[in-house]
Amino acid sequence: MASPPKIGFVIPDFDWDAYSKFRPAYPDSLFSRIYEYHMKHCNRWAVVHDAGCGAGVASEALAERFDEVAVSDPNTDYLAVAKERLSQLSTRAEFIFHESTAEDLSWLSARSLDMFTIFTAIGYVDLHKLMQELSRVLRSSATFTAVNYNGWPAIINNPEAAAAWVDFADVWVTRGINDGSAAVKRGFRVSWAGHDCIGLPREVFED
Repeated sequence: MASPPKIGFVIPDFDWDAYSKFRPAYPDSLFSRIYEYHMKHCNRWAVVHDAGCGAGVASEALAERFDEVAVSDPNTDYLAVAKERLSQLSTRAEFIFHESTAEDLSWLSARSLDMFTIFTAIGYVDLHKLMQELSRVLRSSATFTAVNYNGWPAIINNPEAAAAWVDFADVWVTRGINDGSAAVKRGFRVSWAGHDCIGLPREVFED
């Protein structure tokens, strides 16, 4: 019996250290904005869940503020990398690791989260199911945070590299649109829509 396909970017001998070091960084101002909103509306800092964690880049930042960081990803390899990286941190936060999709929150107790975050992965999620689950696991006044990059990065002061990057982007986007899985195509749509397609049903979230 064939093994099920892995979820995520499957690249042999992928250099996760280089990825963590050179990927576009989340600026401190982003977390400041998230925390300011959270402080105003909730101001509880016990448990945050970072879904679709990848290498745990955002999880690392969240550990500076929360007592407990629940970390999940559907990809076994990604989660192993996150666990290795985060376990080496000198932090008071406790990490909990779980292999699951972002919308599968069955392993979390009801009203257990002060914040739910998903960084650059919301496009690959069953939004209806996620919202139903969030209504169960988020505490009253908890914060839901979805983050994505805005626009397409550009290379400046190097015309040859910029031209190569444009060629690469054309190929990558075209393949994603024409040959990508349903999840990849949905990811493009959600990302390009600026998250405007993410609904927060009143019947789910209003007390």
